[in-house]
Amino acid sequence: MNIKDMIVLGGFAIVTTFAIDYFILNRFRDDQSDQVRSGQSFSAPESTRVMKPLKREIDFVDQRRASREIVTDVETEWANLTFNSDGAALERLEFKRKQHGAANDIITIFPTREREEKALLVALGEKTPYYFTLTDKQEGEESIQLTYESDFGDGLLRKRFSILKDLHKIDLTIEIEPKSEEYGISARIFYPSPVMPDVSRDQISGIVSNVKGSIDKTAFSSLNLQEGWWSPAIFGAENRYFVHALISDDNNFVERAYYTTTPDGKILSIIEGPEVNQKSSWTVSFYFGPKDTLAMGPVDERLEQALDYSGILAPLSKLLLKLLNLINKYVNNYGLAIIILTILMRLFMLPFTLRGERSMKKGGDMQKKMQYLQQKYKNDPERLRIEQAELIKKYGMPQLSGCLPLLIQFPMFIALNRVLSNSIELYKAPFFGWINDLSAPDPYYLLPAIIGISMFVHALSLDPKQRTMMMVAALMIGAFSINFASGLLLYISVSSLLGIVQSKLLRKPKAV
Repeated sequence: MNIKDMIVLGGFAIVTTFAIDYFILNRFRDDQSDQVRSGQSFSAPESTRVMKPLKREIDFVDQRRASREIVTDVETEWANLTFNSDGAALERLEFKRKQHGAANDIITIFPTREREEKALLVALGEKTPYYFTLTDKQEGEESIQLTYESDFGDGLLRKRFSILKDLHKIDLTIEIEPKSEEYGISARIFYPSPVMPDVSRDQISGIVSNVKGSIDKTAFSSLNLQEGWWSPAIFGAENRYFVHALISDDNNFVERAYYTTTPDGKILSIIEGPEVNQKSSWTVSFYFGPKDTLAMGPVDERLEQALDYSGILAPLSKLLLKLLNLINKYVNNYGLAIIILTILMRLFMLPFTLRGERSMKKGGDMQKKMQYLQQKYKNDPERLRIEQAELIKKYGMPQLSGCLPLLIQFPMFIALNRVLSNSIELYKAPFFGWINDLSAPDPYYLLPAIIGISMFVHALSLDPKQRTMMMVAALMIGAFSINFASGLLLYISVSSLLGIVQSKLLRKPKAV
């Protein structure tokens, strides 16, 4: 093997190792960081504030409605939002989206009768007002502002929403004006995780920025409701396609942040402010939007860490997604775009495949020659060693470039798997016939059957020693792929069929 081959193989081996470690092995490691070990240091609290229990309950003030309920619809370039004076909260959030020229909007916040579950609800100690008055509505060039006010007995609470027209961002200003300085008042803001009932096997997770500035995710089933965080820079929850999270706290409102859950499987994020006994105000900002770099980047680039294809292969995933979107602009069908992308990837791999086939053929010929020498000089070990050395000197050792296509395909498959399984572009995107949602599994299991059959057919062309193993693998992969997204199944099935054709062509005498 020459130096160039060694460098190429070494580089892809490193990438593959990191990919396996990051995407597979890391999921099965147990986090031992919260175990108390002998001799482990700790810091004693300097204030009783540290020892306060996490408060998830809301005590609403029993009072008559000060004015009639006012429902306000706000339309921006990115969404239709509905605010309600009951709770002075965001009641409904519908993101604008077009597919094939038609509207296909997505709702992530639905109206609810549960007061505690309303989005951007503000709770105050033991006296939380629920009925507000809409005191002002203004529309400027960049934003729309709504101001609500309520007298809760011990003071006045004002909430001003500033909804940006061209960014997935909502600014919330809270103003507390106590009537007396005798008692302190603290505020908490509640906001729910995005909800999409029609997404199969949706995974709701909490997201929080850690001390290193990177984002940690915790699945709903793994949330520790006794855990909290000090003044996180980013805090909220996500589902497969959307994020609802705090992103900015310029006035240092957030002292603590923690979660609670609802019986129907939602996560409620809670951010808690300081206790004050005089007029105070803060402004905090939230990102309510899709997991899409075009939406996240202009608001806060740190949010891109929440993308499911972030990590060591993120640049490759982003490149493949851009290429997929570029192709879709011309064909206007993501299914066709996936097929074309698969063909392009196969063409990109062709030089490596040809080289691998030559190396494998050379290796096979070399093995036959070695077997012939071993049989011919089986009783003369010294002569066998000399003849083998001469054979290697004359023809060289077979190179490892036969493994090169696999080493390249593995990280590309992982990167594309992330894109096709988690990109919002494929949500409700139709292809053809029975496939009307490329983000969902194949409803009739035809694509998994094509994958299994194509691998089975490919196995028939292999050496008898490898044939049985490949047949078993074909059945297992076909069954395992039942739960894959249809977009990923389409890629695998087309790639498998192209692989069979390519293999037959390359095995012709003149092809190699």
